[in-house]
Amino acid sequence: MSKKVLTIDDSKTVRLIVTKHLSPFGVETLEAENGEIGIAIAKEGKPDLILLDYNMPVKDGHQTLLALMDDPSTSPIPVIMLTTETVQDTVLKLIKLGLKDFIPKPFTREVLLKKINTVLALFEGDEPPSLENVQTVVTRTPIPSRSEVKTLSAPSESSFVKNDKKNGRITMNRKNYDDLMKQSLQKMNDGGIDAAFSFLESFIRKNPDAIEGYIVRSEMYYEMGQAQRAFEDIAKALKIDPNEPILYYNRGLSYAKSGDMSKALEDFNKAITLDPAYADAYSNRANCYLKMREFEKVISDCTKAIEHQKDERAIPYYNRGLAYANKGELVKASADYKKAIELASDNPGLAQAARNDLRKCEALMSGSKSGETKSGGCYVATCVYGSYDCPEVWTLRRFRDNTLMSNQFGRVFIRFYYAISPRLVSIFGNSKWFNKICKPLTDTLVSFLKSKGVGSSAYCDR
Repeated sequence: MSKKVLTIDDSKTVRLIVTKHLSPFGVETLEAENGEIGIAIAKEGKPDLILLDYNMPVKDGHQTLLALMDDPSTSPIPVIMLTTETVQDTVLKLIKLGLKDFIPKPFTREVLLKKINTVLALFEGDEPPSLENVQTVVTRTPIPSRSEVKTLSAPSESSFVKNDKKNGRITMNRKNYDDLMKQSLQKMNDGGIDAAFSFLESFIRKNPDAIEGYIVRSEMYYEMGQAQRAFEDIAKALKIDPNEPILYYNRGLSYAKSGDMSKALEDFNKAITLDPAYADAYSNRANCYLKMREFEKVISDCTKAIEHQKDERAIPYYNRGLAYANKGELVKASADYKKAIELASDNPGLAQAARNDLRKCEALMSGSKSGETKSGGCYVATCVYGSYDCPEVWTLRRFRDNTLMSNQFGRVFIRFYYAISPRLVSIFGNSKWFNKICKPLTDTLVSFLKSKGVGSSAYCDR
């Protein structure tokens, strides 16, 4: 039976590179672009190893690791974390909590395979075999072959479409950008990430005033977790055109990736100011707000992203569903999860996560026993603290699953609570008096539970 590896990383390029290096060994690869989706796939797909990025939207690597270790169905799966140098001290602490190992970004084929080999035993000896000595086995998610990638002649000084000058500045040419990105991806597919960077370096030398070269290279640096180099290329491009929205958008992505939400929001705001119909900027600003638990803003930005996107995408619906669920608006959350499932035909991980969350909503709305122990509960506490994932609610969820669910009286209380609390929150949740009355009571209960040894670390429902 072939081995199975799940890569949880918001960088599509990183996921592509992992698949490219593992497919010759007959390894089946699964992918997820954030921790929420990754947890769902891990439960469903039962991989032999998880490669986990640290900085991700929705649920970061730290939160995802704790959730994986806290669930009996996923805790036995070894996890190797993909990191940048800035978070390695934090990752070393996570090793004490159960993390198997970590791989610094950017990584080489040799480093990646050596680390994975310690878990999966893909080859004998200390050094991975060369590509020529590995028998290629087609997996469920193969890298496109050369013939499957549209061949484009590299934009050169003679064929490159000269950028227009508008109001004294050089503007970006969309065709140049698209062609350059496709050519770079083809170079990466044929010769690896180094070949792609060499191609872009050559292009920039020939076309020093072409903003597209810096934009594409900054995006590839971002995908590889090299935020500082991405910032440097964006700064060079801004000198050419200080009013190009995509530059602020890309820099915002890098800030968000590094965890600086304040600067990320500034850049997404600037991109939207320059282009009020920038759907991706709204969508990624919503990701920041989701991480900050500002659910009203998440709903607003996801709605705008949906209004302005040229092709319908699943992510804004899914993120808006998460925000509605955290606010206790389960009917609206269910509708968005269903739409996300409909649109995620090319993203099985996101579709699975949406299906899982939809089941939780439906179970809680029906008051069935299956909803008693699934996330989406603790309505009053979620309303009071503004999040289902915060230390106070983690304590209450542990008490529910480990104490109340262990006896008949506790289960009766849970059934009664889930029958009335959604309605109470939907009617009175936005009232100041509701919070004023409920918060002292929940604070007292949480303090009592913590004094009895109930934990407050990140928790995944049983």
